[in-house]
Amino acid sequence: MKKIVLSTLVLAFSTFALSAQSFPVKTSDLTESASNLSSGQEKQIKNALMNDKDLQSKTIDFLKSDPETSKSVLDLATKSSSNSDLMSSILGNKSLAAHAIDYITKNPKLLKQALKFVGM
Repeated sequence: MKKIVLSTLVLAFSTFALSAQSFPVKTSDLTESASNLSSGQEKQIKNALMNDKDLQSKTIDFLKSDPETSKSVLDLATKSSSNSDLMSSILGNKSLAAHAIDYITKNPKLLKQALKFVGM
């Protein structure tokens, strides 16, 4: 009986420890993460965001679903006639641009797609 209780506690603790890694990221962490990129890499990601329609769509969908950015993005979306216009507005906003770039850099598939688009 003691073995069952002990193994259950170990399993519960390990599950809790692993799930604790998925806490949301603070805005200050996003800005810091984006600032760790070289300006060349940031420009390349911004260029890919402006020209790759699939990358634009995925990033805009993410920003619309993120509670920190959804209101701002939806406000910009009502003023934009296309995804390209919307992305231009997003990249013109320092906070939204940091969120978009951070989303790309923390997603290996999207980062590869962005860097591939600009020929790296």
